[in-house]
Amino acid sequence: MTTTHRILDLAAAAPASPGEDLVLLLGEVNGLYQQGLQDLHREVAERLTELATADLLAAAQTACPVMPHRTAPR
Repeated sequence: MTTTHRILDLAAAAPASPGEDLVLLLGEVNGLYQQGLQDLHREVAERLTELATADLLAAAQTACPVMPHRTAPR
């Protein structure tokens, strides 16, 4: 079962859960969510280490077009 499936199962169970059970359920969902964010952060960091500085700057400028366009430091 994937993390997404588990979160969806927990969300489906939430309406039928009394107060204390709901707190436990939400705690588990939060843990799964945080783990997913950590996994994503690690994956993105691994991909970015393979890029040159100029490529990273171009990607950042594309993602955030309001950033002033500067040349990379030499």
